[in-house]
Amino acid sequence: MNSASQNSTTTPESQPADLHATGRVVTVLSDVQKRPLGKRFTLAKGKVVKALSAHPGDYHARAIYVPDLLALAALIAGMASCDALILGCIPGAGFDPYQITPQKRLCRLLGIPDDVRPTGLHTIDGATYAARLKENFLPCRYLLIDRDPDGATADLASLDDDGYIGRIEAAWPGISGCERITFSSTSGRVAYPDGRPALTAGASSHTYIELAGDEWRDWDDLRIRQEAAGWNAGLGFNVTAKGGATLKRLPWDTSVFSVCREVFESAPVVGPGLALLPRTYQHTPGDPCPPPPALSAESIATTERETGARINNARLVAVDTTGALQPDTRLPDCRRIQGQELRQGPLPSAFSRLNKLERNRWMDGPRRYLRSRQRNPADLFFGGRSARLA
Repeated sequence: MNSASQNSTTTPESQPADLHATGRVVTVLSDVQKRPLGKRFTLAKGKVVKALSAHPGDYHARAIYVPDLLALAALIAGMASCDALILGCIPGAGFDPYQITPQKRLCRLLGIPDDVRPTGLHTIDGATYAARLKENFLPCRYLLIDRDPDGATADLASLDDDGYIGRIEAAWPGISGCERITFSSTSGRVAYPDGRPALTAGASSHTYIELAGDEWRDWDDLRIRQEAAGWNAGLGFNVTAKGGATLKRLPWDTSVFSVCREVFESAPVVGPGLALLPRTYQHTPGDPCPPPPALSAESIATTERETGARINNARLVAVDTTGALQPDTRLPDCRRIQGQELRQGPLPSAFSRLNKLERNRWMDGPRRYLRSRQRNPADLFFGGRSARLA
């Protein structure tokens, strides 16, 4: 067991030349108003009450190069209560600070309709902004195995972390022998002033692994393969939701394999009468983890039979009313300068400088507008300091 109180840094001289291509770059987010993002615990009539913090989505953001899992552990351990993590980065942002803001707010700042996806980086009054959109982010090779005990069978919930990973081995060969770091539940850090645990933390934990090879670039594919492998190995189970619906679940939450998803690893906030224990993590040496098994006719058939979902063309997932699988979030590649795909393509900061009549003409027909003004599309899309993602 390691104490999670030390930070690790890597000097620029020791970093590879093309950092983003290594898959070892993550993004640290800090709430712009320094509001805590973790859970809140208070005492009410001798009982510990848990509440979730609001996540408005306005962040100061900065990419961080993490050379290995131990460096990732140190980074997580040093996060403040107002911090969150994205397992990936915006390559075009480099390592300079910028601001992530909700899509609709960025659209208003740019003076464009709310339903437009403002991909890329936009400079407004000297500050660089980006929306937390999937098209903007490149995922990394560090994967989160999110252990959620809710609804799990008694024997699964009783396993320690090593036994739990060993159980997943049936669906994901090689995962039990890979290097990993495991953080216990943040609820387990809540204690009384004398050090006694205030809560039964349960079996929830976050385990981080490093994926071998280059398949880390396609998280959608990895998520679907995990789902299919888990159900094919007989690890799935049913959970009854509060509304009475039956939900299909695996021992690990595959919804975290969503590009640009926030991971809230920050310390919880405790009220009077409670204390916060130091955070620790468990490091298990090993090699990078092989990717989950590729889809097979058997795993597809089993998944469809057990969940009611449909896997089409070995890639896309259709979800039925049971919420069986996470929906596939792939989007068409609209980063090129294609006026007809403006609503899903990179938007110009110059667009906000057009008057209302010109904006309407643009939205009615981008190509026709550019021809009538004899303008170079690149000048409009990437004029000033706005940057296009590679």
